Amino acid sequence: MIQILSLVLLGAILFFVFLKIAIQGPSASAPDSSAVLAVRQMVHLDGLSFAGGQRLLDDREFQMLNATAELREVAALYRKERQALALVWISLLLGDVHGLWRFRRFLVRSGVPATLHDEIQILSDALQAMVFLSFLRVIVLTFGPFAFSGAARNAQGMVEKMSNASAHVLDRLPRHGWPEIERNWHKGLA
Repeated sequence: MIQILSLVLLGAILFFVFLKIAIQGPSASAPDSSAVLAVRQMVHLDGLSFAGGQRLLDDREFQMLNATAELREVAALYRKERQALALVWISLLLGDVHGLWRFRRFLVRSGVPATLHDEIQILSDALQAMVFLSFLRVIVLTFGPFAFSGAARNAQGMVEKMSNASAHVLDRLPRHGWPEIERNWHKGLA
């Protein structure tokens, strides 16, 4: 009985999290573009740098192949390969979330000022991104790469939001200190 209640509670929480994600629009204040570029250079966001995420989960090409009887075998192979690529991309996005989380912690440990609200916001963004991307991975594994095609924009948007939050923190430092932050960050990764 307790297990059922906990699953119902988890389902309700996930429902409201995804509802919030669907309703939530783009952030009101974008960080300085040089800070965003600096974060992307320092953290190496492989999943976010992939520009074809929306096309990766789009089923138009698959439907076109599948509509012709002679190409159905090719369509099945295409679907299987697209599923593998989608799973790799989702894994890269999850890696980006983890990298941005570590980078954000590194910045705060390095003395960059951050408020409690900033910390709660980044924790919330990271948890939402990890839950959403994990959910997307399960959907792609279970139903194929085309079942949730509109999710690509949301997935990239969540990682971009974390990247922008890290850029906001980095932007609090003087620009002449950024190379030192980058050296220390890469030294800590080695």
